[in-house]
Amino acid sequence: MDKRHFERVFLEAVDQLRRVAPKRTGNLAYNAIKYKWISNNTFEIYVDVGEVGMVKKRISGLAPYMPFTNEVWLSPKWNGKKNPNQGWWNNAIEMVIAFIAKRLGGVLK
Repeated sequence: MDKRHFERVFLEAVDQLRRVAPKRTGNLAYNAIKYKWISNNTFEIYVDVGEVGMVKKRISGLAPYMPFTNEVWLSPKWNGKKNPNQGWWNNAIEMVIAFIAKRLGGVLK
């Protein structure tokens, strides 16, 4: 398998992840979900949530709120309704991992 095929599969995986990401403003899906080559055979997909903590009294990262889009919470603002995006990241990553494994001939155990 050549690097172009490998990259094509991973870029399709990034597109799938972006399609299922919450999109109130689109920042998380279209700006904060990123990817890069780490080495000749390692491709990383990640969300730019920034550094842990604060930097110069300003939150760093494109989507520091991302973990909260996935977690369990009830909103008093919405009369106790649950997070509408709860679990999206966990579900999306499972889907993406299965997609990559299938396209590259791998087996999930």
